[in-house]
Amino acid sequence: MDWITNELKEQKDDKRVTRFISTHPDQDHIAGLEHIDDEIGIPNFYCIKNKATKSPPVTSDYKHYKKLRDGDKAFDLYKGCSRKWMNESDETRGSAGLTCFRGTRVTRTSKQR
Repeated sequence: MDWITNELKEQKDDKRVTRFISTHPDQDHIAGLEHIDDEIGIPNFYCIKNKATKSPPVTSDYKHYKKLRDGDKAFDLYKGCSRKWMNESDETRGSAGLTCFRGTRVTRTSKQR
């Protein structure tokens, strides 16, 4: 997982990671989550509201996902969710073009790419 954090550190210049978006807690989507948080920090954790549990064996990344999801830096994503950085723009700043559908899927609109 060092290659991920090293690449993020090399490319960030004077910027930092300000938010992490998790669509769901399957291992192929959260692998390395604990390492990324330890190395770089995740100040804002966005996820679809859930109380998902896993049967043993449970990975350390899943345990960390639950800690972030249930912690004070977690923000819920839901159908029609609106945030300035996510899908609202103004004269000075564009948006990321992210849209939540059905409360279970986050999609980036093609016109924003």
